[in-house]
Amino acid sequence: MAKEIFDVTLFNEFTITCGKEKAIITEYLGKQLVNLFQVFLYYREQPVHKDTLIEILWPESDNPISALKFTIHRFRKDVQKIPFFEGKELILTVKQGYQLNPDFEWHIDSEEFGNLWEEIKFEENLSAKTMKIAYRMVDLYKGKFYISNSQLMWTQQVCEFYRHAYVKCVIKICKKLLEEQKYEEMMTLNYQAILLEPFYEGLHYYYMKGLLETSDYHKALRYYDDLNESFVKELGTGLSMRFKELYDAIMSDHENIERVKIDSLLKQLSRRTEEEGGFYCTFEMFKYMYELVMKSAMRDNKRLYLISFEISHEDDKEEEVFKVVNKVKHLIALSSRKNDLFAKINEGQFIVLVDCQTVENAYLIIQRISHRFYKKFRNKKLRLNYYVTEAKLLDPEEAE
Repeated sequence: MAKEIFDVTLFNEFTITCGKEKAIITEYLGKQLVNLFQVFLYYREQPVHKDTLIEILWPESDNPISALKFTIHRFRKDVQKIPFFEGKELILTVKQGYQLNPDFEWHIDSEEFGNLWEEIKFEENLSAKTMKIAYRMVDLYKGKFYISNSQLMWTQQVCEFYRHAYVKCVIKICKKLLEEQKYEEMMTLNYQAILLEPFYEGLHYYYMKGLLETSDYHKALRYYDDLNESFVKELGTGLSMRFKELYDAIMSDHENIERVKIDSLLKQLSRRTEEEGGFYCTFEMFKYMYELVMKSAMRDNKRLYLISFEISHEDDKEEEVFKVVNKVKHLIALSSRKNDLFAKINEGQFIVLVDCQTVENAYLIIQRISHRFYKKFRNKKLRLNYYVTEAKLLDPEEAE
């Protein structure tokens, strides 16, 4: 007699399908029972010793044996609510433990994914055969391995394993597609992967590489600036050196290829003449422009000053700071002059480069910004701290 087959999905959500019926397990079972079910699926080829279950599920319990027996009893009862499990005995009691009933056959997406990864993980250059395997892995991975709210250590470790395997798999495919000059296919794959795993640099790298190879320079530069700002905000650090090299390559190709009529170029360069206030740019662009402006100032024997503004809250409520960042950006723009340059370093800190011959003039700008700040955010327990220093270009040894 053929075994009854259950298809299990553990990527993004925990579902089981039997024939045409599908059940979202978390709608029937509480988090402790979901955890227990996942453990049995993971060890389904063998009995699970009581000590193993206790170590995984109740490592700090004062009475783990009672907790285990009660949870097994509840599982056997509650799992009957799932239509295709009604009347079936899923968990068997065996010597020293329990076992998932071997009379049923389980097809699990994460297990298939892991087996496929074992076939390709050491292959640097994918063949036609292993390319199909890699694409099958991409199809299987619908999101992170399901973890209940209890955040058990073993599920977190499994989740990280699958995440890293997925990203490495996508990058292997990208390398092959780049080699074959299939840029659009590579970028589509990367875009889908980035939606699932937004903070893996490698995925963004190949997406930007595709923009470079397809000569979409404007989009590539915007993408770089937005991505760098996002990484600083979420991870506290900017992009790595290889992105800087890719950025330079984009700038170089862009300059070599794009030709604009001089009158059209003049119009584009003059667009800000009617705007008020300082010039805002990303921090990455600020660093480039700082060097250019400072070299020019040194030739003309001019002085410039750097002002750092930091927003804080009396009760250290960061969320209150985050709420006002864009408004402070607008205040700085209104209070500074057209030839002043400023950027956001992170959520709560701005840097301003001002063209002043004396530090007293720099303090006048600080005074204007501070006045507008405290007028706008009166009674909100917000503070605007500032630091000012004369701008200069440090020697390479000093900059280390």
